[in-house]
Amino acid sequence: MKPEEIIKVVEDLNDSLLEICGGTNEDATFFLDVHSNGFNCVIEFLGKYIWGDTDDPRKYDEDNNEYEPLSDFLIRECNKRIDDLQKQKFKDEEERTIENKNW
Repeated sequence: MKPEEIIKVVEDLNDSLLEICGGTNEDATFFLDVHSNGFNCVIEFLGKYIWGDTDDPRKYDEDNNEYEPLSDFLIRECNKRIDDLQKQKFKDEEERTIENKNW
């Protein structure tokens, strides 16, 4: 993929996430970032690597000789990370108190 195509996919997904969160461009948090050294591109979600063009982990269709759309892959990977983050949330005060009493 060309860098411009990668940037456009990330830009569109960031816009979608911004809409979902109800934010505006003034207070935008960009969840997906593209980094390039001029030769290679990588994409990070919340600061963690999820895709790179040198070791492209997307599904490959050998019959059609093409990768799955980058946007589909990124959405799937972001959702996995979000699910993992939800499992790591802090408990509220009441839950911590109950848990501590069980020690």
